[in-house]
Amino acid sequence: MKFAIKNLLRQKKISLLFGITIMIMAVICYIFLALLYDPYFALDVSYYSKMMMGSATTLFVVMFTGCLIIYTNIYVLENKNQEISLMKICGMTNKRFIFYLFYQNTCLYFIGSLVGILLGILITPSMINYLYVLININTDVYILKDTLFQTILMMSCLYVISLILNIGYVYRGNIIKMLNGTKQNKYRKATFITLSSRIYIIIYLCGLLLTIFNEHQTTAYIIFSVIGTIGTYGIIRYVIPEFIEKKKSTKWLNQVDQLIVYGEIFLKLKYTVLFIQIFMIVSIIMVTLVCFNLDNSIEMYRMIIAYIIMLPMIMFCMTYKNLMMNHQKKKSLQLIHKMGMTKIHQLTLLKKEWLLFYMMVSLLPGLYIIVIFIKFYILSHMSFTIIAVIMGYFICNVLISMLICYYSTKQYLKEALL
Repeated sequence: MKFAIKNLLRQKKISLLFGITIMIMAVICYIFLALLYDPYFALDVSYYSKMMMGSATTLFVVMFTGCLIIYTNIYVLENKNQEISLMKICGMTNKRFIFYLFYQNTCLYFIGSLVGILLGILITPSMINYLYVLININTDVYILKDTLFQTILMMSCLYVISLILNIGYVYRGNIIKMLNGTKQNKYRKATFITLSSRIYIIIYLCGLLLTIFNEHQTTAYIIFSVIGTIGTYGIIRYVIPEFIEKKKSTKWLNQVDQLIVYGEIFLKLKYTVLFIQIFMIVSIIMVTLVCFNLDNSIEMYRMIIAYIIMLPMIMFCMTYKNLMMNHQKKKSLQLIHKMGMTKIHQLTLLKKEWLLFYMMVSLLPGLYIIVIFIKFYILSHMSFTIIAVIMGYFICNVLISMLICYYSTKQYLKEALL
């Protein structure tokens, strides 16, 4: 046990990432369960319909954050490949290594959940009190004991899932692949029909046009936003990488600057595609649901809170993934400099690289969000303040992530050229 905890403290970055994710999950669970069980949020509509809507929102948010924790857990395990393989070579059995991971996970889940629940207890009353003011409810905040119990229950379920993942990963691990630092095999089902990637551009544009020319039937916006998310998924996953690959082998073959910039963008899209897809889905769907619940102020504010919490979580994971990639770029930065490229020119390319990457990430969902907001502002007289807050929050998250990544890469460039 001491050995496991000692190694956990040595792996500060990975432990911190997983611990923060667990803590945020605990905070989110507590906040949304408190909102779900609050009896005063059922005053403006029938109790059962309100509970159903609240349950759906809570379930969606908790499922999303739960999936994010599971992915983070897998990511942490993949970073332990060499550690697992070396310990196996030194004679540690699978059973002993499972207990090794058990002690580490127990420590992280206990501390992360405890801190998260305490933060939830501190934050939730003031948040609910603010919502009471917005919906004109004059009463003291009272949080049911079930909130704490249900939060602990949910975190315990995730803890058990995490242990099962650890057992499966250890038993199916290939020592040679782990030593080489490669990931475990990912199995993908073969499909009978292979469609052109251009179909995703058509799907994206169809969803956008249907949103523009919709006769303002609020339920239709949800359907069109789902169509849009399918289109954005395909464009990021297939269309842009294929376009870059094609240009790299033809038009950009003799253009060093273009090869460097778009080569790096290609790698970023490849390794952060999951977070980009989640970011786009959450951005479009959550904004659509906020607009859909304009007549239900409680549910609308619940959706806004979900959006405010979930967006920085995704951007944090995407930024962290980019920073991990930056850490491996030192050698390539040194080689480019040795080829005769000046430091100033390299910095110019870095600016272009990050700007283009985040433009791709933000513009695709951004177009949908702008169109939806314009229509609801004109036809449903949606509050301009709410629109400005949501759009500003979206832009701020993208800008902060971009600046962190750029200045981090700039620092790595300085270190590489010392």
